[in-house]
Amino acid sequence: VYKRQGSASDAAADTLEISNAELAHITAATLTIGDTGAGDFNITQDVTVNSTALHIITAGNVQSNGGGIIGGNQLAIESGGAVAITDASTDVSTLAVSAVQDFSIVNATATTIGTVDGVSGISANNISITNRNGNLLLNNAITANAGGNITIALEGAGAALVTDTVGENITSSTGDINISASALTLANGIISSSGNLVLNTVAADTTIGVGDTATGDFNLDATELALFQDGFSSITLGSTVTGNVDIRNVSFTDQLTVQGADITLDGVNAAANNVTIDSTGFIRGVSNATVDLTANNITLTSASGGIGLANGKLDVSASSILNADTSASNSAINISSPVDISLGIINAGTGTVSLETAGMLIDTGAGAATITAGTLNL
Repeated sequence: VYKRQGSASDAAADTLEISNAELAHITAATLTIGDTGAGDFNITQDVTVNSTALHIITAGNVQSNGGGIIGGNQLAIESGGAVAITDASTDVSTLAVSAVQDFSIVNATATTIGTVDGVSGISANNISITNRNGNLLLNNAITANAGGNITIALEGAGAALVTDTVGENITSSTGDINISASALTLANGIISSSGNLVLNTVAADTTIGVGDTATGDFNLDATELALFQDGFSSITLGSTVTGNVDIRNVSFTDQLTVQGADITLDGVNAAANNVTIDSTGFIRGVSNATVDLTANNITLTSASGGIGLANGKLDVSASSILNADTSASNSAINISSPVDISLGIINAGTGTVSLETAGMLIDTGAGAATITAGTLNL
């Protein structure tokens, strides 16, 4: 245990200074540096410890200023301030942090959120975890205090967020949760907040599949989807650079936005929530007896390929279709409904619009309904 005992050199008064060369002479199962009265902890060069675990304790901040913690050690941090270890050389195998303020780390390889020298999981305000390569395995919880945001970015090819046991939760009271990875492998734990949830792929053109029969590299089956608790302000799947998206026979209890290339919907039920589908390709349903999309208000945008292809007419049940737009490519819009269709702005440019309903076509109000098309089929 190294505690604050003044300076180890004349470089700075009242500062405990330990060089990497000096650390090389220390061998211990756990090396603890600091105590609850210590000041800021600065890492100014790459450091390697000859210990299974490094435990940093301070009343102040912990930050890397030109150096990282390398060697694949376990790392525990207890901080009365903020923690920012963002040097690209940092390589920590198991991580546990308790910080009064924000926490961020950039790690070179796979990381386990676990227990190190009595510190368990990650607890801080805003939390940001980036792995340049490798999975992030949760053996303990990630908890954002004071309504903080949580950002998890797994940048390596094939890198996954992995949970396997009860209690391996990712939670905030009101903050946003953003997760980007190549894959999700969620066996247990919950993910919850009243803020926004964003689930995204890392590499462009990576496909997304949601539902037991859906296909996609970034895949969530129904059991995994159930781990995301009701109460998010909104859920966003994908981005404008995501590949094809396939969503089948699943329910959402929050507002939903889906972004991607070609988007296929089958048995997607958002109940009384609003749904926005934004495709750089086409949006289509599946030809079967199941309603493709059930929601309150629906907004559909296709940059190319159209909405509801000839072999995949989009069958919807909704309070209204606020907007259906394919004007960027003058592609067709082909929508059917087993109930009344309340229309807002339908714009296919010079393309064909086909609307089929077992009920009525209704203006959303005060002449708001407009249909722009080269050919209109009702």
